[in-house]
Amino acid sequence: MIERRYADSSVERLSVLATELVQLNVAVLLTPGAVVTRAARSATETIPIVSVTNDPVGLGLARSLAYPGGNVTGLTITASDQLVGKWVELLKDVAPNLKKAALLYDPRPAPTFDSVANNVSVTIGVEVIPFRVTNADEMSAALTAVEMARPDGLLVSNDALLLSARSTLVAFAKHRALPAVYGQREYVDAGGLMSYATSIYDVWRRAGPIVAKILKGSKASEIPIEQPTKFELVINLKTAKVLGLTVPPTLLARADLLIE
Repeated sequence: MIERRYADSSVERLSVLATELVQLNVAVLLTPGAVVTRAARSATETIPIVSVTNDPVGLGLARSLAYPGGNVTGLTITASDQLVGKWVELLKDVAPNLKKAALLYDPRPAPTFDSVANNVSVTIGVEVIPFRVTNADEMSAALTAVEMARPDGLLVSNDALLLSARSTLVAFAKHRALPAVYGQREYVDAGGLMSYATSIYDVWRRAGPIVAKILKGSKASEIPIEQPTKFELVINLKTAKVLGLTVPPTLLARADLLIE
């Protein structure tokens, strides 16, 4: 039996939902992202948690990847702040005159974006301006601030909060003719230009055997946390055409999926 709980983008509900599942005495909790995993960990330190997060050790959820030590194991995804440089390079491939890029992110699971943006600005020569969004009510103001900054391109982190607003963000980029790179494929499926990230589908497929190990008696504290092995570049050629962009043949050849 699988019990599902969905917070409908309301982070405040997560602790209540996690407590509900703990009270049902489930055998294992499966959690996506740092915010959800923290809520589950706050609700229980005994029920095993299989999580998919950016940095479980840095977030204090595990002692190490090899020896988690507590009740949290699972898989990591490459944190968006480690991919910002790659995203900027992809933007430059389709927009060679790129000088300034806006970066939307939720600081709660990834608080280091400001320093990363500064480092990328120096090393790549494109000014990256970070804009924080910590709840749905801040989205409109953040997009207004992005528009006022007049960037040449847009970068969107892989945060759950932003993903829930992907239709709004994709429409914003199209309306303002901004080439954009996103931290999850779902944006491109919704009409966004490009995404480059850990393959979430591959990660979640690999979570299944970890859950199976726990159900067969293994301890979460002794199951190593696995790292990503597959990255995915997805390009929406229809959107590129609408934006009047030419995708270089070299980039087309590197893509894992082209949406035509």
